[in-house]
Amino acid sequence: MLLKGSVSLLLALCTLAVFANRGPEPIVTGADQTGLYLPLLKGKRVGVLGNPSSIIGSRSLVDSLHDLGVNIREIFGPEHGFRGKASNGAKVADEIDSATGIPIISLYGPKRKPSKADMDAIDIMIFDVQDVGCRFYTNINVLRNIMESCAESGKELLILDRPDPNGYVDGPILDMAFKSGVGQFPVPIVHGMTIGEFAQMINGEGWLSNKEQCKLKIIPVKNYSHDMSYKLPVWPSPNLNSQQSILLYPSLCLFEGTIISQGRGTHMPFTVLGNPDLKGAYTFSFTPESIPGMSETPLHEGQACYGLDLRGIDADSLRKTGKLNLSWMMELYKAYPYKEKFFDYHQSRQMGDINKLAGVAAFKEQIASGMSEADIRKSWEPGLSEYKEMRKKYLLYPDGVSQTKFVPAHDRHISYEGRILMTKDAAVLMWPGTDVRIDFEGTGLSAQLKDQDTANYYNVVVDGVVTSKIHPDTARRNYLLADGLSYGRHSVDLFKRTEWDKGKTWFYGFDFEGKTVLAAPPKKPVRKMEFFGNSITCGYAIEDRTGDSPMGYFENNYDSYAAITARHFNAQCHYTAKSGIGVMVSWFPLIMPEMYDRLDPTDSNSRWSFSRYVPDLVVINLLQNDAWITDMPTNEQFKRRFGTQRPSEDLIVESYRNFVRTIRQVYPKAKIICMLGNMDITREGSPWPGYVQKAVQTLNDPRIFTLVVPYKNTPGHPKTEEQKAMAETLIAFIESHISW
Repeated sequence: MLLKGSVSLLLALCTLAVFANRGPEPIVTGADQTGLYLPLLKGKRVGVLGNPSSIIGSRSLVDSLHDLGVNIREIFGPEHGFRGKASNGAKVADEIDSATGIPIISLYGPKRKPSKADMDAIDIMIFDVQDVGCRFYTNINVLRNIMESCAESGKELLILDRPDPNGYVDGPILDMAFKSGVGQFPVPIVHGMTIGEFAQMINGEGWLSNKEQCKLKIIPVKNYSHDMSYKLPVWPSPNLNSQQSILLYPSLCLFEGTIISQGRGTHMPFTVLGNPDLKGAYTFSFTPESIPGMSETPLHEGQACYGLDLRGIDADSLRKTGKLNLSWMMELYKAYPYKEKFFDYHQSRQMGDINKLAGVAAFKEQIASGMSEADIRKSWEPGLSEYKEMRKKYLLYPDGVSQTKFVPAHDRHISYEGRILMTKDAAVLMWPGTDVRIDFEGTGLSAQLKDQDTANYYNVVVDGVVTSKIHPDTARRNYLLADGLSYGRHSVDLFKRTEWDKGKTWFYGFDFEGKTVLAAPPKKPVRKMEFFGNSITCGYAIEDRTGDSPMGYFENNYDSYAAITARHFNAQCHYTAKSGIGVMVSWFPLIMPEMYDRLDPTDSNSRWSFSRYVPDLVVINLLQNDAWITDMPTNEQFKRRFGTQRPSEDLIVESYRNFVRTIRQVYPKAKIICMLGNMDITREGSPWPGYVQKAVQTLNDPRIFTLVVPYKNTPGHPKTEEQKAMAETLIAFIESHISW
């Protein structure tokens, strides 16, 4: 229970103001409300626990109070020191502050809490540091130590509260058998509390020595709730030097217990992940170096580390889901070749103990065993739910102030493009280029998604402009699509970049916050197109500038020649495409004549109704894989389809003609372009353009055309500029040959 009377009437009045004031007023930190606490300091000897995040406006709290005549007798510095010049984990010595002449007493050296002599020199202690809401961020340990010294000496602790930039609750509860410097309280990894709220919890739960109580005065943040985005004016520590790093920190700090670098030793810590042994699995790389004041001896110093670049993801969307991202840990463990080293902290002095960071022994084994994220999360219960209930007693701020409006997948205001399977409560997105759109009047929205195996990526298109890329995981959750838009009419599309072999994604609906008016879907474009294609049409590896990676991260159907062409003509479009597929033979046991009529491409019994979407123009761009595999008699699919004999020219022509004839049968009025290119199937001397031309000629159909795009003459799949060039060729051909 809270100590009766321990929090002043000032706190109660300010808290009521915060709950009542739910308008668009700016967030005001405790430190900025000087009128509420300067009278409390008058005539008193003051101690200050602070660091560079301790500011009034844009100026140091200590400098400002010193100039206002406050009698500051001592400054106490936490990890990194009062002025923030020390690296992570570096011991900090006592010194005299050069700006004010006030003694600075380090609490990150031999001494971890103020001594009796330190406390005898002051009448009141101020605590003002920016926290990030994580168990392994050491500010809450310092808070507990300061509270103990204040309780033991009978001195007041004045907390100038600041927002928690993460604001949510998630993760396993610390098993106190793993109590350490990165975990000292039985709370989850992301505890969802401000410093002021956590101080009340420390008192209320009896976490001080001998269950003593600290006399608290808290100046709450004004106009704040936990669900609000808050961009820090000053970075809280040298290695949390961007908003992106702060929001990714809850998920990425767990990697300090692995052989994976989190970017320490770069100027982008906690936004990248990598290891030298992942070369070949990933193309992105960074090289940790010694950086004084940040990391003098980083893990893998001087070695190129290959892995994930998370600087471009929408980290605020991750915050709004209220969940840690476990998929990166699962992915990198799976990719790392030396599994026995992954969690072995004996490999380097720069590695931590994953048991202490996660707070439980099970996490390491769960990742190693390939346990699903859903089952990992189940293991956190009932402790996590019990903590959330306990936490409510100590909150100074609501968890949310805005009303959320949920628009389910079947709502008439949502429009779809592509072959989509509708279930009772979701739209199942499978094919590349599948698109979900909604128009509304408001300022932002989120999408509720769940992915089959975290391999899919989506473009977010706001008012016709791609604004971000989303990577859904296997838990149903909200993903922020747009936020902070000017109030008015907007359109938002969720466009599937990746193809169906990356798994399914379940779209459950949109969430809107604040005032929102749904608009009727715009009238769909009159023109309709459909592409039957392979990896070129899918946009395979289009964004991989250094190779030809099969990872979904580098695939982008939106920038394929097909999608560019469809947008140019303002046409609806379906992309019936799959990397590696052919007309006669593929790199896997499925060919286009067996796939073209499926709704669910993974289900041979799932049939698409061609009456649901009738294109005016069909483009068939196939045979590249046939051209390769028909020259590979030892290939398993060659043997399966052809036995030991390479197919004859007549069989090739007949097979292609039969497929085109099939498309003509399902779309009797469509104009069809039989296209080839731009990989080596159209190189000089290739017989394959002749096969296509012969097949089309024998069909004797004036509405079927051929187009051969010249060989690009570069390695691998076409990249962005090469796809644009293909689109220009196709657009010019359509404009000169097709009347629609």
